[in-house]
Amino acid sequence: MSSGTALATGNHYALAESAKPAAVTLYSHDIWFVTPEAKIGYFAPRDSHKSKVFPPEYKGRSAQTLAAWTSAVWTYAHDTQDGRTAKCDAGGTYPPLGKGDASACLAMAVGKKKGGEERLVATLKGAAKLMFVDGAGSVSTSGTSYTKPLHGVAVNPKKPMEYWVSCPDKQHLVTFDAEKGKFSTDPVEVSGKPQHLAFTQNKGKLLLWAGTTEKKIIRYDVGDGSDSLVDTSSVPGRLFALPDGTVWYTMPSADAVGYIAPNGKTEQAVIPTGPGSKPSGIALDTSGQLWVGLEGTGQMFRVSEHLLSPVSGEGQEAAVGAEFPQPLKVKAAKLDGKGVKDQSVTFTIEGGRATFVTGSATDNQKTASDGTATSAKIKAVAAGPCTITATWNGKGITVPFKNITVTAEAGPPDHVRYLSGGGQTAEPDEDFAEPLKVVVTDAKGAPVKPGTTVTFRVMDDSAAFGGSPVAEAVSGKGGVAASPTLTAGSETGRFKVEAWVKDATAGIVFREYIRNEP
Repeated sequence: MSSGTALATGNHYALAESAKPAAVTLYSHDIWFVTPEAKIGYFAPRDSHKSKVFPPEYKGRSAQTLAAWTSAVWTYAHDTQDGRTAKCDAGGTYPPLGKGDASACLAMAVGKKKGGEERLVATLKGAAKLMFVDGAGSVSTSGTSYTKPLHGVAVNPKKPMEYWVSCPDKQHLVTFDAEKGKFSTDPVEVSGKPQHLAFTQNKGKLLLWAGTTEKKIIRYDVGDGSDSLVDTSSVPGRLFALPDGTVWYTMPSADAVGYIAPNGKTEQAVIPTGPGSKPSGIALDTSGQLWVGLEGTGQMFRVSEHLLSPVSGEGQEAAVGAEFPQPLKVKAAKLDGKGVKDQSVTFTIEGGRATFVTGSATDNQKTASDGTATSAKIKAVAAGPCTITATWNGKGITVPFKNITVTAEAGPPDHVRYLSGGGQTAEPDEDFAEPLKVVVTDAKGAPVKPGTTVTFRVMDDSAAFGGSPVAEAVSGKGGVAASPTLTAGSETGRFKVEAWVKDATAGIVFREYIRNEP
């Protein structure tokens, strides 16, 4: 058995042994998980976010699902020979129990059988029958089969002997009557291939939600039999219903989770869970906090009711001694995306490679009416990557700014690069609309400091800068230099303007046009 206190980064909490949760569920006060290797463990939100992984009493098996039932958590561990149920209580032992087919378990729910006794109801990959598990772990199957393999399963909260299952191949949602032991002969035909299922109840309305193989979720009203499609940002994975009627879903391929508001018909919001995180399941702890298992990174992710996101400032660089082109900007918002005003945000620069122009490594700002906060400008101090974060004070939310770099102090001017103004057209004796702009760089491509003189010269008599074929401009921030206004001559045709810096290796040539407009 291995355990440890989670190393937290923002809302991410590492699991012991870097365990990668394939499914999660609430049991007692903790979030329990099973790994793809069929190892069971737990994560304790109320106990310093500690986690443990218990060793199984089997080897070489895989698991995909987990359910809490009879004061324990259950999984179905399979190999190439067979599948075995496993029941793990708080003591952490889970020997293999009942034997079933050598197939992956796709979904698992708690329902009632004829007579009112509870049991686990599950679907196996490629199987058209339901699998049942009793309290001793023994396995049985439904006496009848559906026409094609089943995928998701959910139990009607108002009728615990009515199991709803999805059949992707037939595009059906169909019920199984536990009293009669039969599938309905009148399935619900839907648009899309339904997979994972979840029920929600709100204001007397019972809805069945079904993820599909496309970027859509099926919304089926059990009461009136109507169905519709909700567009999602990415293909939905597992679904999870909250008591208030909100339905959450993972989007493994997008490294995100999303949710639909109670009785809603549109995707309400999308919350990124981190690059490569591959969210696998969602659970609600006893304090009402939502958690997401991240199979890709071996972590638990806390879903905050508030979000802090970078708006601008990422992916920029500045040479030593220069200011960065952009300040940092974040947005503080609720899950529905609405900004929260008058919130305190602290921007922090670590490592000494940059400071705010105030000379401090921190900068405190308040959010505006749209929820955005903008930092003071940043000055580059020492070459290398910068570690910069923004923290929403009082909410415990911190986000990093990525790819901000200080480059070495620029050397002497060596190249003149094109920026804008080429390819313009003006009528005879009229001014061109834009100045000719260049960027002066050193031999390594870094913009030089302000103050470099750039010469612009019209290469024939077709145009002029204030009556002269030659003009000079001085570079400013970012090495940018802009010519004075260029005026076309009286003759139509194409002409060239060259731009260079004394002793530089390379300059550039602009091509402009003079023509009469029709």
